[in-house]
Amino acid sequence: MILDLEEVRIIYDKERTRQIFEKYFKYEQQRELKKLPVWLGALVCCALIASGLALKIRILWIIGCVSIGISVLYLLVFLIRFQLVRDRSLKELDQRNKSMDMAYTFYFDSNTIKYVSENHNSETKWTAIRSYSINGDDVYLYLANNELFDIISKQLLGPEKYDKFVQIIRSQLQAPQSF
Repeated sequence: MILDLEEVRIIYDKERTRQIFEKYFKYEQQRELKKLPVWLGALVCCALIASGLALKIRILWIIGCVSIGISVLYLLVFLIRFQLVRDRSLKELDQRNKSMDMAYTFYFDSNTIKYVSENHNSETKWTAIRSYSINGDDVYLYLANNELFDIISKQLLGPEKYDKFVQIIRSQLQAPQSF
């Protein structure tokens, strides 16, 4: 039944899991910040202020200052919103940790990913996974709408099985999310 699957026995470690999720949130924040044209906006604002001062056109200086203020406010709202989502997610993780089995077995092959413990058994087909990102020694698996499915870490699987897992991902899923 499970004989052709790769098997990894994992002892759950709350602190290690929290560190993996912290790394994930930093990655996502950096990825989202790259989508914002913050530096371009700041450059344009500074150019407006400089030309307004150099040409003695007060309206350019005012537009540049107002634009910088709006940009900073937008960036602060983005960072606060991201921090709130991060904190809520980590709180949910801590709540879920209380009910999790402390040991489980992770299986994978070219068809499925499977988690088996004393109280839980779940199987996910690769077709349910829509995309992935690789961040150093972690692989982030996403469902539809970029919803995080799981984080697979070299720290958990070990180097050989992690490399095999990445090979399967690359063969099963097209076009990883780039960072």
